[in-house]
Amino acid sequence: MKNIGRNDPCPCGSGKKYKKCHGASNVIEISPERYNAELERLHIGLLEFATHNYSYFIEKELDEILEEYKELQVADDEIAEFFSSILRAWIILHAPIQNGKTIFDLYYMEQKWKISNERIRRTFASWSGTVPSIYEVLSNTEDEIEIKDLRSQETYKLMGAGDEERDFLEGSYLMGFLLPYIQLYDFFMAIPEFTDTTPEALEMIQTWSEEEIINNYPDILAAFIEFETVTGEFEWDYPPYEMVAELFTRHMEQKKAPQIVISTGIVLWKYFTELEQPMFTKVGSYAGALEYVIQREILGIELDSQKGLAEEYGISVTTLSKNAMKLKELLEEQIAEAAENIKVDLPHELDDLLDPEIMESFMDEVESLLEEQEFESEEEAEAFVDQLLESVGLFDPILESPRDLAEEKLAEAIQTSGKARKKLIDEALAIDPDFSDAYLMKAEDTSSTNEKYQLYSYALSLAEKELDKEYFHEGKGHFWGITETRPFMRAKAGLAIFLDEYGDKTKARAHYEQLLELNPNDNQGIRYYLLRLYLELEDYESARRLVTEYKDDASIEFAFNNVLLHYFRDGITAKTKKLLKQAMKQNPFVKYFLTGQTKLRTKGDKVANIQDMEANDYVLDNIALWQQAGELIEVIKKM
Repeated sequence: MKNIGRNDPCPCGSGKKYKKCHGASNVIEISPERYNAELERLHIGLLEFATHNYSYFIEKELDEILEEYKELQVADDEIAEFFSSILRAWIILHAPIQNGKTIFDLYYMEQKWKISNERIRRTFASWSGTVPSIYEVLSNTEDEIEIKDLRSQETYKLMGAGDEERDFLEGSYLMGFLLPYIQLYDFFMAIPEFTDTTPEALEMIQTWSEEEIINNYPDILAAFIEFETVTGEFEWDYPPYEMVAELFTRHMEQKKAPQIVISTGIVLWKYFTELEQPMFTKVGSYAGALEYVIQREILGIELDSQKGLAEEYGISVTTLSKNAMKLKELLEEQIAEAAENIKVDLPHELDDLLDPEIMESFMDEVESLLEEQEFESEEEAEAFVDQLLESVGLFDPILESPRDLAEEKLAEAIQTSGKARKKLIDEALAIDPDFSDAYLMKAEDTSSTNEKYQLYSYALSLAEKELDKEYFHEGKGHFWGITETRPFMRAKAGLAIFLDEYGDKTKARAHYEQLLELNPNDNQGIRYYLLRLYLELEDYESARRLVTEYKDDASIEFAFNNVLLHYFRDGITAKTKKLLKQAMKQNPFVKYFLTGQTKLRTKGDKVANIQDMEANDYVLDNIALWQQAGELIEVIKKM
């Protein structure tokens, strides 16, 4: 591996030049692979966290942005997907979602205590400030990929050298968010490659401030990418694929379908064949399914009979339904974009027509009916299924459960505020009066202390009623891992934090301890509240046991509160000073807030960086304890 130059960025992620950081003492990790493996785990974890917890928010934000760039939503252009993918990266890293924090901030706050290595933690924290740019590929060999930032003119070594998927051409351009690893860099999410860029995009990147680039990123991205509709003849990988396109075209032309509709269908079919590479013998099996999807999903036309279309293509209704489902499931985004592109609105009632879960549920029912029948041949069984599909209407939406509908209302409420939020919460409770999470949100929103207590208590009682006793016996030790228990855990934590804040420390302590007993992995961060409470109650032995139990916790909460533990118990000792020095090294910004050199801000206010935000929030949460440690603060002032 090439040596680090003295003027190169230090691979520790500090942002300093190597000669002024680790190079000053010749301290460098010879083999960074294990560090980068952990950072890659965090990279993947961030994507999973965003997808599982905030997909509604991301897609809502994306839809609003794309509404302004309708001309870029081209279903038959691969670049359009890159546009959406890079925007998703921008939303995850920079769009505020909760108290001014981004999805990345929330994931970092959840993961930071699990990262035992300070170097990895600091590098990962630096991802939050990543500014997007355009990069030119300078060289790409089996040993290294070197790129140049056209904004700063700095060069970087990209991960994945020798990987076939990163066979970038020298002189081509990459666009996106470049994340620091150890000695290397990698892009967040997609890495679109282009042979050229535009003067407009380059001017924006090179003349705008970092804040302007972040805030106006969609404009830069749109200027950088030239979206063009794919036209001309396709090269088909397999002769039957071309035959499907020809058969579909003939049928649609006979029905006098607009050319744009026919072209859209062919493009969707081309996408499908490249992704799925289907094998079949009857050309009509997919040509008919393609027309069905075009008519129902793109044009919004209600067909009088599936059977009629199936007969037209010489296939069964079963085959038509099965292949239509495959097409819609795999091409859901492209179909939606195509519908918008040809200015045909999809009726709302068609949104879930070919949902995989609906199809699976229906097919389970079909299998049960088939088991009750005795057929003499496969043709007879297929005819029975065809008749069944015709009679029940396979593609009619199936109603969701009250809880599912209420959860949708609550998901919308999370993204809004004021009267609109209250209305959505009330609508959720009208659908499902026993929805504990809705009462939790009402408790968070009310300003009445008495009402808060009643709502938190009621939410907990509702959530507890939904759990059998077996949950508490069999699930103890990994409670959060059972999805059904999470409303109970959320309600119990909400009540505990309320009791802690409003004076009933004894009851709060009992709830905290029970939560950790049920889920020692502590996905909710309960140990931070409990450690602070132990210190407030002067129960230093319990505090010591808790710190020992979570000895691998690398958070500043445990680092600084462990200092307070030793100070309150033993005073200013060599051990106390040693722990203080270690804590200050972990986050030096805490000093400035504790000594008054930096003014405390309300949580959620704009801050310079992650460490600054951590320090501000930590001191806000623990200021009452530090006000009792005046002697210790004097020591800090001298550090």
